Order: sequence, then C-alpha cells, then structure tokens
Amino acid sequence: MEEKINMEAGMEKEYGEKSYKGFAGLMSLFVLLMFLLPFIPNAGAELISIIIFNGMNLWMALLTWVIYKTEKIYWYTDMSYEEAAKAGTDNRKKYAIRHFKRFALFAAAFALYSVISYLLRVPLMADILLETIGIVAVAVSTINIKLE
Repeated sequence: MEEKINMEAGMEKEYGEKSYKGFAGLMSLFVLLMFLLPFIPNAGAELISIIIFNGMNLWMALLTWVIYKTEKIYWYTDMSYEEAAKAGTDNRKKYAIRHFKRFALFAAAFALYSVISYLLRVPLMADILLETIGIVAVAVSTINIKLE
C-alpha cells in the first residue's frame, strides 16, 4: 500500500538553497565515530559489534530527524530539490516524519534486543543477521512513502 502526501501548488518562497553540506558533515562525523569505536579499551569484539550496530541505527534515526527538522527531504535518493520545494512545509514534514518513525522504532527495538542479546550471550551471527534483515526491511518499507 503506497502512502501518498498531497503536494501544494507552486514553489514555496522560503525553502532555502540547495545544499548537501549538512548531510556531508553528518556522514563525515559518522565515519569518524565508527572508525574510533574499535579502539574502546577493554571491550571485546561482541560488545564493539553491538555498539557499532546500535550506533548505525541511532545515526540513521538522527539523520532522518535532521531531515525532518530542516525539511531537506531531497537528501533522500528518490526526491529532487524541485519536488521538495514544491511540496510545501507541511507535506515535507509529513514525508520526513514517516521516515523518522520507522528508523527510530527499529533503533529502539534493536537497542532493547542488544541488551538482552548481550546478557544472554546470543551468538554474534544472530545479531548480524537481525541487524541486516531489520535495517534492510526498514529501508525497503520507506519506498512506499511518496509525495503526490
């Protein structure tokens, strides 16, 4: 079932200029943080892996929240700047919050699972499998979010 959001006629006057600086900055910071995580002292591979998985999930939720707050929905690959500008602020926010809710829900669910997994010593391969399937499923679920 495709989720559609009505677009307002005409471009919005105050949408702002097209820029990917914020996106590039967020992604650069993410790469730096992910690079530094393995250097946590006295942490085993399993704990580091769980921290990395949760870091990725939280970062995706953060990125979608930033997109919601800034309305820069053209940062998503299926959206052009022109489409985003025409959509109007209410529709941009509706579009962005739907993405955020999905990624945030998965981040919260996986964080809860991670605590249980670590305490019960669930094999790392199970964590990897759940993370991979989960994040792909969330990403695929956003395909149906469209502007009209």
